[in-house]
Amino acid sequence: MAATATKIPEHIFRRVERALYDYRANKAAVKAFEAEQEELRRSAGGRQLPAVDADTIRPQGGHSDPTHRLTVHLLRREAQIARPRYQVAVIEAAMGALSELQRQIVERKYFDPDKPSDQVIAKDLGIERTTLYRQREEIVRTLAIAFGWWHEWE
Repeated sequence: MAATATKIPEHIFRRVERALYDYRANKAAVKAFEAEQEELRRSAGGRQLPAVDADTIRPQGGHSDPTHRLTVHLLRREAQIARPRYQVAVIEAAMGALSELQRQIVERKYFDPDKPSDQVIAKDLGIERTTLYRQREEIVRTLAIAFGWWHEWE
């Protein structure tokens, strides 16, 4: 049965909503990481930071090596930011597949720091709450498919 013909399981629905609610924080974390990377490039005199394989990182003679510490720090930060970066990229790409109304709903419901109620969102957008809920279902379905989670309910 196709993903569009069945109800989205609650756990997937909540996972998508969590990614949407986390979007602003994840976007800020990615931006901070990129600023940190840029600052490291500037402090390296414009030289390209080398690509490093985690398996080859070992300090020489067991001594504390600043290059080793920086490399380990960069690898840890890269691992920490991988999931938020992925989620931001998927959400931003999927937003292009949404209608204007759906994008407005996402902006108000998930990205607005004031967290307006569904009733307020529906009123502001000039739609019924039932329309808001149907649109939210389609938004979540679109994002679940974009994240590749649709196969979990087929």
